[in-house]
Amino acid sequence: MAGAEVTVTIPCAHRGEIRNIQVRGQRVGAFVIFHQSQIEDALGGRVYPGWSVTHEQTGLAAITDVDTKRAALYAAKELQLVAVDWTFSDPLVVKQWSRDVMVQVRRIRDRAKGLQ
Repeated sequence: MAGAEVTVTIPCAHRGEIRNIQVRGQRVGAFVIFHQSQIEDALGGRVYPGWSVTHEQTGLAAITDVDTKRAALYAAKELQLVAVDWTFSDPLVVKQWSRDVMVQVRRIRDRAKGLQ
């Protein structure tokens, strides 16, 4: 499930504007995991600690600020098991998810943040 290194474009809020930046990371199913220091390098200023699990199709973070790559890999693999179609490209699809799905995503996030 973990795959090759890829470059993706993600949206980031910076000084009141959304800027698209490129980051390199490892593809894990529908997600890319990368160290968030790449955001800081691209935008400067704010420190972005930890790892991000980002939905590749939309460029939006599913889980942020995970302490280790191992925890980010865990989260990406677990998210793949949630019963949703991860091939969506419209970020507003998330607003249509059931409460149960959102609870599952939060549990995965909380477990990942607890891993070292």
